[in-house]
Amino acid sequence: MAVTIRDIARATGYSIGTVSRALKNQEGLADETRTRICATARELGYDVGNLRQREILRVAFLLHRQHNTQAASPFYLPVLHGAEDACRKHGIALSFVVVGPAEPMLDLVRLHQPDALLCAGFFEPELVSALRDTGKPLVLLDMRLPGYRSVNPDHALGGYLATRHLLALGRRRIAMLTGPLSHHSISERYRGFRKALFEARMLADPDLEIQLPSIGDTQDNLHGAVDTLLAREPRPDALFCYNDSAALAAMRHCLARARRSRTTSRSSASMTSAPPRPRCRRSRASISTRICWAGWAWTCCWTRAPRPVSNRHSRCS
Repeated sequence: MAVTIRDIARATGYSIGTVSRALKNQEGLADETRTRICATARELGYDVGNLRQREILRVAFLLHRQHNTQAASPFYLPVLHGAEDACRKHGIALSFVVVGPAEPMLDLVRLHQPDALLCAGFFEPELVSALRDTGKPLVLLDMRLPGYRSVNPDHALGGYLATRHLLALGRRRIAMLTGPLSHHSISERYRGFRKALFEARMLADPDLEIQLPSIGDTQDNLHGAVDTLLAREPRPDALFCYNDSAALAAMRHCLARARRSRTTSRSSASMTSAPPRPRCRRSRASISTRICWAGWAWTCCWTRAPRPVSNRHSRCS
């Protein structure tokens, strides 16, 4: 027999109304009372989906603090605008809340008194579980967990198409720069990358794959990884990045390396008064950075030789 609110009220000694307010994460209760009722509900196996939902008038758009950066804006800002546009058409108020694992997330959410929740990007499973325990309708955006409703782009197809594009250009030593594979989007793009190599009957070289650590400064970690890949012999001729912010950062770092190399060469020539070395087109090693994310592919070519850098945008279709 399914567990009911009456069973929880009997087990905790609280009234049915108090139990209902605690499970719906409504105001007017002490945190100790709310915690005890929710813990008892979990122990008894109560399904919060059985709560009678009222009309949705307010929605909270939750963004993890790690995504609240300028680098992540090209993706999450349009998603937020899309959510706001949909809510406006249905007469629903949308609140934007940035939360993190070290913050009183439920208190921040309760402050906005939402009737439903949208979680964008990666969230720690324990945070998602706590949000589900509020009893409010919950949808994950760009994340997937068993037992949760979610909306996701086809990340595997994006990774597959980007890698196929590089293979079509004749690239054969494709390096892979990835983030934590616990993130659904990253693991799916990685799977698409490996699938394209498999279909091309190519083995992925483990020396050309680097997973960025989850601790430390992200930019420093990424720059160090790019430097490590460019130092490999033979050198990789393409770089697949796990998202567009990583790709853009890798491109900027490569361009900075090229500028430093040109400056160093000119300084050396000036000091020794040596004649400039003749340029050979065939000796110009190049690297392409390619990322397919949310349907778009970005390409940047970098060379050690002092020639213009080309930036191209092409549609993956």
